[in-house]
Order: sequence, then C-alpha cells, then structure tokens
Amino acid sequence: MVYHAENVFSRVLQYAIEDSGALTLKGNVFTSTLAALSFTIDPTGMFAYAGAAATISRYTVNADGTLNLLSNPVFADSVVCVATDLSAKYAYGCSGDPQNKVLQYTIGSDGVIVPMTLPSLDTAIGPASIAISP
Repeated sequence: MVYHAENVFSRVLQYAIEDSGALTLKGNVFTSTLAALSFTIDPTGMFAYAGAAATISRYTVNADGTLNLLSNPVFADSVVCVATDLSAKYAYGCSGDPQNKVLQYTIGSDGVIVPMTLPSLDTAIGPASIAISP
C-alpha cells in the first residue's frame, strides 16, 4: 500500500500498488487532524503516524492496510515530517518555521509516542523532511 497525506482536506488516502507498479486509489480515505503534512508507518506495520499543523495523529494498521484513528494525538507545532526508526522504538519529526526543531519521541508497545527528556533540537530554518538510515 501507498499512503498520501493531504493537508487541504486533513486526510490520508490509500493506494494499491498494481503489478505494473502503477497506483490505484483504494477509495479509502482516513481522517487526520488539521492539515496533514506527512505520513509514516512503523517498521512493525502495526502503527502509523501523520504529522500535521498542530499534532501527530496515531493510527493502528489493519491486515488489509486500512487505518483506525486513535484518540489522544500528540500536540506539536507544524509537524511537516515524521519518521520512525527501524527498531520501532523511536519517532522523529520536523517542526517547521518558525519553530525550526527536530522533535524526538519514544514509542510505547501500544503505539503511543511520548516526547523524550530532551524533546527537541534546534535546526536550520525551514526543515522539510527527515530520513533514518538502516
């Protein structure tokens, strides 16, 4: 599956990958918090996160790839990107201008993300993406 965060309508769309590699919209649209800007699935395939204008939304991922929005999003300003590490123990995000931070979280076994003791690090102006090497 491929997922697309859509900030105008605050939703996440789901696509199937065809044998040719082409994408087909599954018709499944999942609600996000205001202005979804990024989306990631943890390496276990059990949880997903959408970075948005004021929160990080949490989802469980069903066997068919559909999502269930969980309650209690994490509040953070302007989360323009979000990623999880390969151990599925940590999540990181970028908080855009004017905050200009790299955000740091731990991930619980239930998918809850909690800010680390040092919750953020200053970065250059306008962070836009984040990647984690294997």
